[in-house]
Amino acid sequence: MFLFNQISGKNINLPSVETLLDVNGVIRNSQSGLIESFLDYQSRPRTPQQFSKYIIKRIVVSSSLDDDDCVAMVIYGHYDLLTFCRRPGDANCWIAIDGPLRQYTQIVFHRQKKLFFALTHLRELEAWDLRNDPIKRFLIQSENLGLGNDWPISLEDEDDLERKSLYCWHTDYLVYDDQTHELLIVTRYTTTAIDQENETLILPVDNLDDQYPYQTLVFDVFKLDFINDDHVKLQYLHDLVIVHSSLAPIPVLLFQQPNFLNYDYKERSISSCYYPIDLDKLQRILPAPIWFIPRVDAECLA
Repeated sequence: MFLFNQISGKNINLPSVETLLDVNGVIRNSQSGLIESFLDYQSRPRTPQQFSKYIIKRIVVSSSLDDDDCVAMVIYGHYDLLTFCRRPGDANCWIAIDGPLRQYTQIVFHRQKKLFFALTHLRELEAWDLRNDPIKRFLIQSENLGLGNDWPISLEDEDDLERKSLYCWHTDYLVYDDQTHELLIVTRYTTTAIDQENETLILPVDNLDDQYPYQTLVFDVFKLDFINDDHVKLQYLHDLVIVHSSLAPIPVLLFQQPNFLNYDYKERSISSCYYPIDLDKLQRILPAPIWFIPRVDAECLA
């Protein structure tokens, strides 16, 4: 297993997947020695094409892989647990993180605090200092974290509550702004089905035959205001510029609620962008999009 820099073309070797707790072994080609399949936690074979779905779900590094203090953190396995390694290019094994939480969905590295932040499916948030042994864990406390339900402060009115709770599923993204060092949670609400001709939301029970497509409805953006190391207050932001990209550097989507904009890296230009209404133009984005904030002068967006 290795990390590949799409810009420089450089490969950095990572510890073998065989050192992950959820991997019970590998099957290698008898002639080439290359891995043909992985054995998951139930010893079921998984192909390399299934690797990102069943084994490694997400990986984040703290700095350049050439740095001596670089740390890589990974979400892995059936229960979406955490593991890490120091100096990924030289490490020979993954170190399991034995914490009380599971079902992690998001991880980011906060460069100012030198901490990895991890968000779970139930919206529990914690931070890890992995630079030295013993490693340190901080459970981030807030009255709106760890509820597992809709964010109460994002529900503007009863209609908004109905749309989000009855017609949508939500996906949370943990976002770090490298310039301002702000930590954000972006919640994406996606309608389970929509009649695009008359823009009517459809209940899931009325779309069992998948007659209608799903579509992103709205985003909620929250800033985490740190009171101290393990206590935060969630601030609901009505307007914020976010970038949505599958691979960078390419033209990406800027999001400023409720408008979508297209930002071109090469031309450094911004133009309007809309979701296609033609169903034939709707395509799934693979690999899954990532979120980040562009390093552009705020005055240029005025």
